Amino acid sequence: MLLANERIRNRLKRIGILIVILLAASFVYSNFYHSLFSPRSTVQLSALAFSDVKNLSLTDPKLLEYLRQEVLVPPSTLPYALTEESVKWPSLFTKQLKQIFGNKTDGFFIECGANDGEFLSNTLNLEKEGWKGFLIEAQPELGQKLRTKNRKAWFANVCLSPYLNISEIQFAVGRHNTERWMNAIGKLLLPDNRIGGHRLYGKVPCFPLVSLLAAIGVKHVDYISLDVEGVEMKILKTLPFDETLVIDYIQLEVSHLPEGANAVKTFLQAKGYDFLFNYAEDAFYKRRVKFATEQRPFSCKFSKYESSSDWNSKCHPNCGHPGAGLSANPAGPVVVSPVPPYNPHPAANAAKQAARAAAKPAQLASRHRNVSDAQPSLQTWPPLLMLT
Repeated sequence: MLLANERIRNRLKRIGILIVILLAASFVYSNFYHSLFSPRSTVQLSALAFSDVKNLSLTDPKLLEYLRQEVLVPPSTLPYALTEESVKWPSLFTKQLKQIFGNKTDGFFIECGANDGEFLSNTLNLEKEGWKGFLIEAQPELGQKLRTKNRKAWFANVCLSPYLNISEIQFAVGRHNTERWMNAIGKLLLPDNRIGGHRLYGKVPCFPLVSLLAAIGVKHVDYISLDVEGVEMKILKTLPFDETLVIDYIQLEVSHLPEGANAVKTFLQAKGYDFLFNYAEDAFYKRRVKFATEQRPFSCKFSKYESSSDWNSKCHPNCGHPGAGLSANPAGPVVVSPVPPYNPHPAANAAKQAARAAAKPAQLASRHRNVSDAQPSLQTWPPLLMLT
């Protein structure tokens, strides 16, 4: 009898020890292993600890560390996990971006309003060609989908602040149906935004672009795409437009701007940008100012789509022919000086221009609508000059 009781006690002890070990293992897994090896979840709409950072300066080290730890998701090292969306619904601007950047492989892009990272993505093809970049999408569902694509770019599931501070903004965060076009509703900041007649709002954390870029150490951007349905102008006004953050090309949707497309054109021209063209609902701008502290020279590259007859009369400095140069502006940054027309083949070009002039009346007669109403095409775009 005593022997049986002793065996029972020993068995209970072993069971108790096993239970303790299992509880300890469960605690270690839930508190350490899971946090170290599981993918970090996207930024949630609630319970963001703004109290420690919301009143800091835009480049305060504490804020930048907070962004690195809690907001920014590094580029994926896993293979792409794309669906058919990038084939069925590619960017509307593939040809335009190819015209601007050619075969450039070392650029840096920003896409604000990145959707799921594949559907109508303006930057996926650039990324596949070797570009680095930064994707920003505020809608939580889209942010989760974007992370499954394994994009090779930084990602933040927040919105760009239209002000020079950190805030939470009422934002459309829900979907009324499963249509792919409705997935883009997360980009909307319109005060009267409705989804199928129902307002679906939530608070989304918003950080200025200058803070997000400072957190990842980026000071030069080759191309930024802004598609935030109405606050593009406000976001542009948060940028310094100096040597602390250089942006070469800007693409932005202008159809929802309350200020109007002309207001954006006036603003960007005053900041050193030239208007290139409108296509669909977007406008494209190119930086023309070279800052005194900038090391990268301008160059004179024309895309294979270039067809304008007067391309050789427009060229940036340092193109390798007489007359190219920079003139210092004591009141501001270095600016481009006038460049004399460069005509490497005067006889051939004169013959071409004469042929065009002879054919022009017939071309005009064959048109059935006003030229000003026509959508720009690859043949009618103005010459585009590459910055390298």
